[in-house]
Amino acid sequence: MFYLNEIKIIGRAVADAQVKDIGENSKVATFRIVSNRQIKKRNGEKDERSTFVDVEVWGQRAEYAGNYVKKGTPVFVQGQLESDEWEKDGQKRSKLKIYGNSIQAQRPRSEEDEGSSQSSQSRQTATASAGSDDVPF
Repeated sequence: MFYLNEIKIIGRAVADAQVKDIGENSKVATFRIVSNRQIKKRNGEKDERSTFVDVEVWGQRAEYAGNYVKKGTPVFVQGQLESDEWEKDGQKRSKLKIYGNSIQAQRPRSEEDEGSSQSSQSRQTATASAGSDDVPF
């Protein structure tokens, strides 16, 4: 049987990415994004619905997130949906999160202005992907 677990989402960071050192030479970053969609109500009015999603990235992607994922930053994430389960006060809890294989954050305007010799596209975004040993920018 064939299974597919792939998710792609674009949203804005709710807060700065939190980076933690895990053992020797390993890092993990977590952050939350919000993705909005517009819906049309029966009476014709438009409304906006927000979905908040937790993201976890490791290694080079964690370093990248620590440098570029700041509150309000637009972020594109590709990865797999995972279930995170734990127990608190005797109650079992769970949530869905994205294990990010690739993230792309739009750089703040101040950084765009500094690199005027770079191409317009490379100033606007930087990417960190799984399996890449090169610096993503």
